Amino acid sequence: MMQRPNLARRAALGWPLLASLLGVLAPVSVQAAMNDNAETFCIAIPTPPLVSWESAPSGRVYQFHSAGQASTPPCPPAGLVLGTAQNFGLAVNVIGTWDGKTKKATEAMTFGISMHPIQSYNGDWAWTIALQCSADPWLQGGTCKLLEVTTSKLPTSPYDALYSALQFSGPYPKTSLTAKQKEAVKTATTAKTMVAVIEKSISIKSPKTGQVHPLGAPLVVEITNPYGTTVSVTVSPKGNTWAGSGAVTLTTKGTSVSIAQGKLAPAGDWTVRAQAQWPNAVAGSGGATVNFVVK
Repeated sequence: MMQRPNLARRAALGWPLLASLLGVLAPVSVQAAMNDNAETFCIAIPTPPLVSWESAPSGRVYQFHSAGQASTPPCPPAGLVLGTAQNFGLAVNVIGTWDGKTKKATEAMTFGISMHPIQSYNGDWAWTIALQCSADPWLQGGTCKLLEVTTSKLPTSPYDALYSALQFSGPYPKTSLTAKQKEAVKTATTAKTMVAVIEKSISIKSPKTGQVHPLGAPLVVEITNPYGTTVSVTVSPKGNTWAGSGAVTLTTKGTSVSIAQGKLAPAGDWTVRAQAQWPNAVAGSGGATVNFVVK
C-alpha cells in the first residue's frame, strides 16, 4: 500500500493572471502551470482565461475555460522517462459565482484529462470551493476565507496520486481577472444598471386600464419618459401584434404619440405597450402595458 501523502506537501494550484479580455484561450504550457509541485505529480494545469460573465440576481457569474494539449513537467514516476516531458489532453472549466447578499463565492472546477501517461489520471474530475468574502473577489478584490471544499468527482482515496496533485491552498479564489477585464465588467454593469433605471421610469398615463374608447376614434397615448429615451409605443388588438391585425407602432423621445382616426378597429380588447428602444431589443418582450376596450 502506498504511504498516505504528507498533507503539508500536497501540491497547491497557483493561478497566474488571465491572458486576455473575454476571449482568447491561454496557451497551455508548463510555464503556466498551477501545481506548485508539478514535478512530483507529473501534471501541470494552466490558467483558464475568462470567456464570459453575466449578472445574477444578487451578484455575478464568471466562466473560465481552456482546452487543448498540455505537457507534463520532467518527472520520475514509473512509466515516464526521467527528465522528459510528455504530452496529454487537458480541458479546464471554472464557474465562479458571487452572491453580494450573502457575501459568498464559489469556484466550481472541472478537469478533463486524457492520454496522460499515468493512466489513473485520465477521466473527468470535479472540485468546488466555497468562500466567505468581503466583496466580489473577481471584480473588487475582496479578501476571502475558505468555508468548504467539495470533491464531487475526484478519487476519494488520499492514497491516489491525483488526489494529492489537485489539492488547493490560499489565497482564494484561484481564478482572477486582469485590470482590463475588470474595467470591461464594471462598464457593462454600470450600463445595465442605467438601462434598468430607464426602463422602470417609463409608464403609461393614458389610456387607463379598462378605459372604453370609441371605435375608430383617434387616440393620444401619454407616457412618462423622464430621460428622453426613444420609446416604441405599440397599440394592438390584445394578443395580436402581427402585420394585418390592426397593430400600430410609433416611436417618440417625448411623452405622447397620436393614433390617427380609423386606426382603432376592430372592436374588442386592445393593449398599449411602451418599451424603451434598444439595439437588438425584441419588440414586445418587455415594457409597460395597459389593456383597454374599443367599442
